[in-house]
Amino acid sequence: MFTFLQPETFQGRSAQAPYFEEWYFHLHNGKQTLALTPGICYAPKPFAYLQIAEPAQHLVHFYRYSIKDFHARPGRFNFSLGRHLFSSEQILLNGNGWQGEVDFTERVPFSEKRYHTGMMGPFAFYPKMSCKHAVITIQSPLSGAFFHQEEPYVFSGGNGYVEKDWGKTFPRPYLWIQAHFPLGTFTLSLARLSVLGGMHTGALVLLYTQGKRFFSSNCSGLHLTHLTQTEDQVWHLQFSLPTCNLALSFSVSTESLSIRVPSLHGVNRQVKEDFQAPLSLRFYSKHGQTLFSTQTTQAIVETDGDLHALLPLTME
Repeated sequence: MFTFLQPETFQGRSAQAPYFEEWYFHLHNGKQTLALTPGICYAPKPFAYLQIAEPAQHLVHFYRYSIKDFHARPGRFNFSLGRHLFSSEQILLNGNGWQGEVDFTERVPFSEKRYHTGMMGPFAFYPKMSCKHAVITIQSPLSGAFFHQEEPYVFSGGNGYVEKDWGKTFPRPYLWIQAHFPLGTFTLSLARLSVLGGMHTGALVLLYTQGKRFFSSNCSGLHLTHLTQTEDQVWHLQFSLPTCNLALSFSVSTESLSIRVPSLHGVNRQVKEDFQAPLSLRFYSKHGQTLFSTQTTQAIVETDGDLHALLPLTME
């Protein structure tokens, strides 16, 4: 079976440089947060890595490994990096001063089907896209804990989210938002991508609430219609969808962490990631009736480049 129909599994067995592939695990319990990003990179020379962000400590750790330390099971979302283990069911940490186990229970996958194209839709079949994106676990109750230099991170009763990216390089500019709230989870991705010989803005919106998935992309009629930043540094975006509209606003703190992301020359690009960003969103009908709204002060917002360049949306 083609690996692109299982986007959560390792895609890079026959890839050549420049190439990267990384998974992103967001764990939180309402008070503590960790973001773990294991991955591999084939430029300039093959290596593996694990990046761990500790927002409460305002620290980002980057651990480099030999590519020989990375082992992925064919056809499964299950891989090891040194003595660390990552899968759809759990994370085991055993090294770099980190110890412990956190389990994902009653996880909500992006798709209930074993084989699917994920968020990319028909673009999963396009081999030359500069970066591809997938949500693996929309949300999952957590159990267990990690310890780092005797600092406990107890995630029992918390929530988890998992996604991944792979390709030649991270796009620029881009905006990525992920947030948990009492009634569900929200994810947004906007990025300028090289597709079919030109530059286009790709857009993905995913809302999970009350046991239902709501997903839209360019391929299904998602259009970015408004993007501005006001004098108080708040960004305002509006989207048109086939059956409704979406309005959201957010701001990014000057205290955001610097996160390393892949480029054509390694995992050496610095971008900003805010783990306590205020976010409000509202889905409303074409007649203005509110269908769903929520707000949080603990959204994750990651940005790079001039976001104004995301307009106009040309991938239609």
